Parts: sequence; C-alpha cells; structure tokens
Amino acid sequence: MSQPSAPNRNPAWALVLVALMFLFSGASALVYEVVWTRTLTTFFGSTLYGVATVLSAFMGGLALGSWLIGSRADTMRRPLVAYGVFEIGIAVASLLFPFLLKATQPLIGAFYVTGGESTFYLFSLIRFVLVFLLLLVPTTLMGATLPVLSKAITRELSQVGRWVGALYALNTAGALLGVFAAGFFLLETFGIFRTTLIAATVNVLVGVAAIALGRGHFLVNPDEPTKLPSGGKSSEEEVLPPATLTVVLASYGISGFVALAYQVCWTRSLIFSFESLKSTTYSFSGMLLVFLAGLTLGSAFMQAIVDRISNRLRLYALIQFGIGLFGALSWFMLIRDVELWQEINEDGSLRYPVAVLNVIVRTAMTIGIPTFLMGMAFPVVTRLVVGSVKRLGHDVARVYAINTVGAILGSFACGFILVPTLGITGTLALLSGINLLLAGVIMTRETGSSPAMRNVLMVGAFACAVFVPMRLFTAKAPIQRLQGNEKIVHYEEGAMATISVVENNSGDRMIYVDDVGVAGTDKIMLTDQKSLAHVPMVLLGAKAERTLSVGFGSGGASFSYTLYPNIKEIHTIEIAPEVPRAAPTLTASNHGIIAPVSLLQRATAAGATQITGFRHPIADYKYTPLPGFATFDPRFRVLVDDARSYLRFTKTKYDVIATDCTDLRYKSNANLYDLEYFHLCREAITDRGLVVVWMPLAGLSDRAFSSALRTFQEVFPEMGVWYFTNQPTHYCLLIGGRGPVTIDYDAVVKAAALPGIAEDLEEIGLRDPDKLISSFVCDERTLKDRLKDYPLNTEDHPIIEFESPRFGYDSRPLRDNQWKLYEIQVPATPLLVNTPGPEVGEHIWRLQQANFVAFKGHCEYRLFRFPEACKLYMEALAMVPEDVSIRRLLDFEELRRHYDTSRSNPTPNTWWIANGLQEVYMMQDRLSDVVAVGAPMSNFFESLPALTEDQKHAAVLINKHMAEAYAKNGNETRADEYRALAAKHEK
Repeated sequence: MSQPSAPNRNPAWALVLVALMFLFSGASALVYEVVWTRTLTTFFGSTLYGVATVLSAFMGGLALGSWLIGSRADTMRRPLVAYGVFEIGIAVASLLFPFLLKATQPLIGAFYVTGGESTFYLFSLIRFVLVFLLLLVPTTLMGATLPVLSKAITRELSQVGRWVGALYALNTAGALLGVFAAGFFLLETFGIFRTTLIAATVNVLVGVAAIALGRGHFLVNPDEPTKLPSGGKSSEEEVLPPATLTVVLASYGISGFVALAYQVCWTRSLIFSFESLKSTTYSFSGMLLVFLAGLTLGSAFMQAIVDRISNRLRLYALIQFGIGLFGALSWFMLIRDVELWQEINEDGSLRYPVAVLNVIVRTAMTIGIPTFLMGMAFPVVTRLVVGSVKRLGHDVARVYAINTVGAILGSFACGFILVPTLGITGTLALLSGINLLLAGVIMTRETGSSPAMRNVLMVGAFACAVFVPMRLFTAKAPIQRLQGNEKIVHYEEGAMATISVVENNSGDRMIYVDDVGVAGTDKIMLTDQKSLAHVPMVLLGAKAERTLSVGFGSGGASFSYTLYPNIKEIHTIEIAPEVPRAAPTLTASNHGIIAPVSLLQRATAAGATQITGFRHPIADYKYTPLPGFATFDPRFRVLVDDARSYLRFTKTKYDVIATDCTDLRYKSNANLYDLEYFHLCREAITDRGLVVVWMPLAGLSDRAFSSALRTFQEVFPEMGVWYFTNQPTHYCLLIGGRGPVTIDYDAVVKAAALPGIAEDLEEIGLRDPDKLISSFVCDERTLKDRLKDYPLNTEDHPIIEFESPRFGYDSRPLRDNQWKLYEIQVPATPLLVNTPGPEVGEHIWRLQQANFVAFKGHCEYRLFRFPEACKLYMEALAMVPEDVSIRRLLDFEELRRHYDTSRSNPTPNTWWIANGLQEVYMMQDRLSDVVAVGAPMSNFFESLPALTEDQKHAAVLINKHMAEAYAKNGNETRADEYRALAAKHEK
C-alpha cells in the first residue's frame, strides 16, 4: 500500500499546479454564472427572477455539494482524483443545461398564466423551481470542490487557516478573472454557446490534470493519526465549547445573509453614481469585479497570518464590527458626487476605458473596505471551527454550507422584502446594525481578553448597533440624482426597480427606471408615445381589434389607443409594476389612463368629482386593469410580465405589437432587438398585423444600428422606417408585418378625423394625414443593399448589448445614423392605395423632401447652433408652406419655455438662450419677440452693480439685438438707447 503524502512531502510544482487548477476552476464557475444569467434573461425575460434563480441555484448548489459530498472528503483516499471527476462532471452538466432548459419549455408553457403581480410571482416561482433543479447538478459539484481540495493539501491543524484560506482566495481570484473575461471579452467576442464551450474545456483540462496528479500525489490515509501542532497539544484542545461554536456558525450564516443582501443593495444603488455606463453590462461586471477583488484580497491577507493569531474570536468580532461600520458608511459614499476622470471627449464621444475605470474606482471607494473585511472572515471562521484535521472536510463543508445558505436567503430577502419595505437607505441601516449586533454577541463568548476590555468592546458594539442604524434612518433620502432646479414628484424603491418621476423648471416631467429616463411629458417624449399608437393604427385604417404595447412608460401610448373605438382589447405589458404606479404624476402624457383605487377613494371622500389632469370624471373609473387600480376604459389591461416571456407562451394574436424600449445601452434592453424576439413578435400578430419598434438613433455605432435594422428586416423583409420631424426627435420607428405594408389613403384621412384622435395628433403637430404619411423614409427597396453586410443580433451573439454602451451618447451618431437612411430615402407613393389622384403622392413626396431639410436643422439644433437650425427650418418651410409642424419649429418652443421659466432667476445658460432666441427671431423678422426676450435680460444686467466678463459679453449681444429690432421697426430713439448700453459694456 502506498503511503499518504503530506504537503511538505509533495513537490513544490505539484502545489503550484493544484493552485492553478483551483484558480481556473473558479474562473470557469463565474463564467458559467454570467452565461446562465444571460441565458435566463432571455428565458425568464429581463426580470430579477432570472438573476435570483441563478444566484439561488448557484449558492444552493454550493451549499448542497459542500455538505453532501464535501463532508465525505474525510473518507477519500485520493481526494484530488475525486476533485478531477467533479470538474469533468461540471463541464458535462453545464454543456447539457441549455438543451435541458429548452426541453422544459412545453412543461412551463402548460403552467403559464399572466396578469397582475400575484400571477406573475406564481408563474415565476414555477419557472424558478424547474430551472433551480436543472442548475443544481453542476453547482452541487462546484460546492464539493473546496472541502475536497482542503482535505487533499492540509495535514496540520496549525496550518488549516493558511491552506483553506489560500484555496478560498485562489478560487475567488479565479472568479474575479472569470467575471472580467466573460463581462468584457468572451460573450462579446464568441457568443454564449462558444463561451460555455471555453469554460467547459477549462473544466475538462483541470479535471484530467487533477486525476493524473492525484493518482500519485496528495494521497490520504483516513486512519492516519493527525499530525500534532508544535508543542504536542492534542487537536481536540482547539475545539471551541459547544455554545461558542454554535454562536460562531450561526453568526457566519447570518453574515452570509448580510453579505449578499449588501451586494444586491449596492448593485441597485451604485448605478446612480455612474456618469455614462450606469445600468449596463459593463457597469455590473465592474461592480462584481470590485466585490470579488475585495473578497480575494481580504482572504489572501488573512490566510497568511490567521494561524499565528491567538485570540481569533476577538478578531472575528472586530471583523463583523468593521463590516457593519463601513457598510453604513457606504451609504454616505453613495449620495456623494465624486469627480473622477472626465468620461466625455470634447466632441461628445465616450472615453470608454475611462468610463469603465470610473465605475471600478467609484465602486471600490464605496464597497472596497467592507468587502475586504468579508474576505477576511472565512479563514478566521474556518480556523475557529476546524478542530481536527481528520474532520477537516466535514468542518470546512459545514462552514461553507451555512454561509452559503445565509447568502441565498439574503439575496432573496433584500430584493423582494427589505428594499421594497425599507428602501435602500433603510436596508443598509438594518444590515449594518445586524453586523454590529453580531460583533457584540460574539464578544459575549470571548474569553481571551481581560474582563474590562471584553466589556468595553461588547458594550461599544451593542451601542453602535443602535445608534449607527438610527443615524442612517434619520438621514433617509432618495438615491435619485437631481440637476439644477429639478425636484422629485414620485419615488419608489420596489422589488424590480427604483422608480423616480422628476420635474424640471419648465414643468416637464420624466420617469426614470434605475436612473434611466424612459418616458416623459415634453413634446419629444409625447411624440414618442403617441406615434407608437397612431402610426400603426392609422396605417391599418383603425381596423385593428387587439393591440399590445410593450412597456407602459408614462402611459401615453395606452391612452392614445383608447381613442380608437374599433379596438376590442388594449393590452400593455410591463415588467416592473412600480412603473404604472407612477402614472398619476404623468397625466400630461396619459390623461389619467390608470389611477390607484386609494387615490380615487380619497378624492371621492373629499367631495371631488374630477381629478386634475384626468380627462374622465371619477365616476367613469369602474374597471380594473390591474389589481389595486382603476380605469375608465373596460378594454384596457396591464399585464405584469416580461414581453419576451409573454410572447413565447401566449396564444393571443394581436393586430399591433408596439415595442417602446429605452436606450439600448441599459440593462438588457437590447434583448428586444434580437432575432428571436422579432420572431416571437411575428408569430403573435395576425395576418394583417403590424409590429412597430422604437429604434434609437443616438448612442449607437453604425454597426450596432445597422445590425438592429438588418435583424428586423431578416424577420420582416418588407419593412419600413419612419422618422418624425415635428420635434428634434432622437429615434425612428421600424414597421413590419407578414406581408407588404400598404397605406389606404382614404382610410387614413377618415381615421385621422375621428373624434379625439385629431386632437391627440394635434398635440404633437401631426394632425395632417399627409404629414403623418410623409414621415416615411425608406423601405426594402433600398434598405436591403444598405444592410446586407452587417451581422445579425441574436440571443447567442448579442452584438448590440455589448457594443452600444461603448459608443457614448453624443449628437454625431444620431446625425450619422439617420442621415444614412435619408440618403436612401424613397417616395411613399408606391405604398399608397385609394388616393383621389396623383397630386396626393406628389404632395407627400415634397413633404418627405422637406423633412430631410428639417432633419438637418435638428442636427444643428442639437449642436446648439440655433441660427443655422433656423435657416434650415426656413428652407424646409419654403418648400412646403402649408406644413404647420415645421412652422412651429421656428418658434423654438422648447428654448422659449426654458427661457420663460428661468428669466426671473437668470443663470449664464439663460443669457445664452436669450441671445440665441433673439438671433432666430431676428432672422424671421419677429421683432416683437426679439424685444420680449431681450428686455428682461437687459434690465437684469443693468440692475447689477458690476458685471463679470461673461456678463458683459452677453449684455453687449442682447442690447445690440434690441437696438437692431427697434431700428428695423423705425424707432431710432429706443435703438440709440440700446446702442449706448451695448457700447458701455464693450469698454
């Protein structure tokens, strides 16, 4: 029988090889976690449940494997061989997972229900259980690896902390490497399946190497006596008293709960601190990198010294105290504006490496210290709990499993209970209090210090456990960042997202989902919402009977659909139920489409019959579109679910499916622009149905933008692109169906004249049917050649998700992307049927050509070159003098509203807006407007005792415009007065 070998009998190269194996094993594990999360995003939809499933299955498998298999490591003769077998098993199970997942779809579809939050949770729970079971196989094998390797390389009790801590640090460092590789390189370059194949290959190579090495090295004789530490004490002398052991294990389980709850809370709130990347794949990867780096460094630091520390229980208590203290301080870092490196170039483009660096540094400043302390805890607890090398595998498994179970509960509780109930600030207060309380409890069992020191530390920890959370609760405030004179009118931290409605000084409101603006009440946002309803409905001649809006937003599209009497069912699908709860603060867009029952009851009790902003009286709100809410329209219903998931399982067919996404850079929005999603939409429409997709122009490279268009065209070959010039909009619409799109001109005219519809279109300057049709830009006649060389955006290879955040959000891509479409512009005439004569087509073509000129004006407007924009708007109007929407552009309404709301308290921005308005009004000979804008600013400058150089420059320009306006109007006396004022400030 060959003799077992101890660490000091194994060659150094063998230890190095084992270290590398566990490093790469940790890397592949996190690659799988990232891949599974990405896969389940498209399977569950973009919900927290997909992430929670992966995290719970991952942690649950680690706990189960550690307990069931790892605890048997003490009886293994060749633990390294077993480790190799587990690694190969992980590879096989991970490769099988996507195929098994696909096989479960018929079963999941049989249970499918949708509707309100309760049914959404129920169906999500069913999916959770099925997917959890599928993931349990590979994750259970992962959980067995640490206890097995710990048993393989550790012989002396005095070195338990060193070896086990080193393995933990190596595996966590590998995890860090895996997150970086997957988040920043592998998925973007190779796609999901090939990334999985790479990770599986790593597992197989590690497994084969471990089996080969384990046949002759790191052998263990389970009956061999434990090697005693120096001094000859029995290993049993280091076993903690049962009550103390219970406290240590229980506290470490609670610590795991708190650690993952912290991670969820920090992830939800840190995105508010980032300037450009915010809620993107890269920001989440960057945050996870910092979290894992903290654990790695903390564990590596502690494993080197833990065996030499005599009072480990006191050290453990101090670590818990530090986590609680710095966990509380993280909130104060979250709300602080910290200026780091400039992310935006002078031309408006994004300095991507700098933006990523800012994410990492900002995250490290906030959570670096507490995560470092969390990493320190594992070697200390392991050294406290492990009392005998013979039970090493069992004890390590016990520590690992208890902490992991706590982590599962913490992740779930934070997302679904704590944050919705207490908010982010309150949750951080509670978590920090738990850590501080644990420190005090642990100190009650500590016997190595003098009674006086123990009492001081214990009382100090308990006192801090009370006062630190109280300080946070009293400082409780929304995380949402504000600019200038903005104010929050609605705020909710829910299970799915943090929702804010922010009002600016012009009275416009914007709804933010995790700090990303998704809808609002300004003219551009109103055009966005209303066009998603009116364009497809008018094109169908108001014959559609069933419609689906993807994304509630501000509710504007939903309201516009209610204006069409032919529709029998109006559905809106919204993944975050917190979004429709903000609807009463956005009535300028939705006109009261939905209202909380509690709000209606309070208004009725107060004797009101109408609520401000609601088009309908309270008595009309008789129908339930969503539990707890009422609406005036029995056809309207809000479905709480993810659109992708709903379309995969629903049997309902729609005449219109309108996808109103937000910026493609954020979260997993790009999932709604991949090949598989468009196929789901095609399968869910009727033969005459249309699919309408909101397509952003800004923030996308030519490759990403063209890839999205080509992917849509792959599913809808006879697609068309529409762009609205009534405002300087930043998006276009993609429209496709099962066949060619035709426009019944007579039906369009009738639909646009229906009661309510005409007024709704008038709000955005698109009441004229010819103008609405002229928004058409191009279709398959020219798009096919333009797009043929671009790649498809697919589930397996999500090009847009990874490329779009790296491009920035300046005016250049907006101009370039739309310009390329106008370069291949074609007349809408071939699409028209039932026209009274050829003159209609000719008129629409002239409007289309004028739209291109107006678009060029928008490009200048976005660059703040207002005179150049005005010149182009005037040129467009000269081409089609009857176009009311272009005439409105010459009012520069948005600028005028900003000026009117800020002139009573002017800022430098107000001065330059006034100057710009004077210039464009002068170009149009609108002399009274020149004077109306300039007089308040001139008076303001004259009221100041002294002017800065910038103020002098602004005063000169404004007074010169005033003089010119009065001169043109024949009033030389007033002209001379303003000339004198200008001359005074020029000196």
